[in-house]
Amino acid sequence: MTHLVQADIVFPVSSIPVQNGILRLDDQGVILEVIDPENGHAPDPVTIRKVEGFLCPGFINSHCHLELSYLRGLIPEKAGMTGFIAGLLKARHSVAAEKIKEAVMDAEHEMLKNGIVATGDISNGSDSFFQKSQNNMHYHTFIELFDLGEEKAAETFRHGEHLRDVLMRDMPEGHSCSIVPHAPYTVSKKLMSLLNLCAYENNYLVTMHSQESAGENEIFISKTGPLYDLFTGMGIDMSYIPKTGFNSLRSTLIHLSNCQKIMLVHNTYASAADVEWAEKYAKMIYWCLCPNANLYIEDRLPEIRNFMKHRERITLGTDSLASNHGLSILEEMKTISRSNPDLTFSDILPWATINGARFFGIDKIFGSFEKGKRPGINLLENTDPVRQNITQATTVRKLF
Repeated sequence: MTHLVQADIVFPVSSIPVQNGILRLDDQGVILEVIDPENGHAPDPVTIRKVEGFLCPGFINSHCHLELSYLRGLIPEKAGMTGFIAGLLKARHSVAAEKIKEAVMDAEHEMLKNGIVATGDISNGSDSFFQKSQNNMHYHTFIELFDLGEEKAAETFRHGEHLRDVLMRDMPEGHSCSIVPHAPYTVSKKLMSLLNLCAYENNYLVTMHSQESAGENEIFISKTGPLYDLFTGMGIDMSYIPKTGFNSLRSTLIHLSNCQKIMLVHNTYASAADVEWAEKYAKMIYWCLCPNANLYIEDRLPEIRNFMKHRERITLGTDSLASNHGLSILEEMKTISRSNPDLTFSDILPWATINGARFFGIDKIFGSFEKGKRPGINLLENTDPVRQNITQATTVRKLF
């Protein structure tokens, strides 16, 4: 059986928006055809389900931390990265496994309700593995490591390999994972070398938090700043981080292979010069923006214009419920739209769909309305069809 759904505007992503467009799909949500009633044979109106709003593919959440979902609302906002880390350490006490499991389950349900069909999820442990094994959405799991000194680099890496093996033993077919560094200032040179070799040998997707705070850059430039003081005040020997005179991006990216897909996350303090330098160094840099988390932690947004020359590799993420009020890619898009009114929905939509699908290598299924794909179908309501844009009142409803 086939279904026909018509909306004010259909946004295929892979082609221009279609006014009064019609989607033809099967019972499984596989796209059979995108019909422009002005340029082709329109089906019998009696068979068409008409909806008000925009139709677009399911969203890709390129960066999340499901395992931190139990920390929702427990960490103060706008306290900067040092305040966030201090709040995280205070709030991240021993919690019953069942509570964490329930929070992960609720967080996944929230993402599904918000039209998210695939997620790149960070895991420092196994707390989210059971939920992922339920196969409710597509996951790529990043087994994230940090060591704060070189003494335990090999042991830390072996632990990452163990987590990977545990995860992949129970994960459904099609799901994937890789072992990655946390951030420039939390990974020793030795561990970074092990991770880089592992990524190269296994053709792993790489991700890393990058330039999330000014203090991160200061550590490498001058071995000073609030983050440096926080760690030394905790008794951590920061000698494992070299004083390079350059910021964290330029000090760290050179230790990663330039022929892997690398997704740098947050980029709150990435300058236009940083972006261009990185683009010259590596061939496949993706820039993941998590605007609501940036506001939650640093009360600052990245300069979007710094990335626009490479807009085909911008992706969006929600970060965790420890640093966000919800898990909604639509809300991330609203924040970008509000702070960058010159950008249209058509400008931002690829960042929420096809770009992430391409990074994760799932673009044959997700990311756009094209024949044979099963990308998920989102209905955006309370939109502005005249300007072809979303509004702050826009909501999302998953149709398929």
